[in-house]
Amino acid sequence: MTFELMTNGTLAKLPQNVPLEGVTLPAGPFVLLLLPHNRYLLGTAGAGDRSERWVWGRPGSKPQEVFLYNGEELVLSTEGLPAIRLSGGTASRLKGELLAQTPPPGEHLPAVIILRGFMKDHAAFADGVLFQDEAVFARFMEEDEVLLKAYWALRIAMAHGDFDAAARLKLWIKVGPDLFEGLVPRTGVWFSLLDIPSEEDIQEMEALSFSREDLQHMVAQRISPLLLFNPRSGYLILARFGRQGASASRNALPASFLVWAFVPPPIWTELRERRKLPVHEVLLALWGQHDVERALEERSRYAPLVPRG
Repeated sequence: MTFELMTNGTLAKLPQNVPLEGVTLPAGPFVLLLLPHNRYLLGTAGAGDRSERWVWGRPGSKPQEVFLYNGEELVLSTEGLPAIRLSGGTASRLKGELLAQTPPPGEHLPAVIILRGFMKDHAAFADGVLFQDEAVFARFMEEDEVLLKAYWALRIAMAHGDFDAAARLKLWIKVGPDLFEGLVPRTGVWFSLLDIPSEEDIQEMEALSFSREDLQHMVAQRISPLLLFNPRSGYLILARFGRQGASASRNALPASFLVWAFVPPPIWTELRERRKLPVHEVLLALWGQHDVERALEERSRYAPLVPRG
């Protein structure tokens, strides 16, 4: 897929049979952007835990690797030439065009084997069913939304090295995903680095009647998990987590962090008062719901699975 960067910063899609001399295009998915000053930007589908790779340069010369992030401006500069700026929206558009041609991250077999341990009575795992075949399993997911959500949340979490997600998703399945549907206000989960959350997250919590002072007081208590109740909205849980030795990644959580979870009264009543779940497990169940929502959003950016047969 080929685009040209226009003088007003927008992208113009070009015919796909236009070659660029001095640039070897891959056989697989790619996005090529023609830039001013006889420069180009090329995105290709990566391998392993890297779903994409971007390089830029002048045709015929060795390109330089760059990184595109959703919503973040990319500045491409070289000595003697004016800088080329791609807006955050343009960067997101280019990433989206490449990912839409790319298979989703993660591996089918490890994810489905773990999922079988959580949902062994499901028809997808019955004797004689070839659940190891991705196309066969996809047909079961078409008929069961819970199976689909759990599968993609687990597969994408494992692709990002978040193996702790398996315990959260197991609890999410146990409490019943329907519990989280149609609630006003909805559940919420936020993360912060041993401090209060980001300004955007604070504003979301303030909309739920928890003040900045409330959050600062909770952090100062050094108790985990810690619970705060506001009669105008519901319950706020704060817990501390550590992942010593975890590898650094833009998609992975840091080694030490805080998790905040908002629990609407109906869910609190069901999980704490009726089912007698510990506060820690209530938080994990909500975190599992957050994993699912985030995974489905990420999955939607990639190419659909191609059915076989």
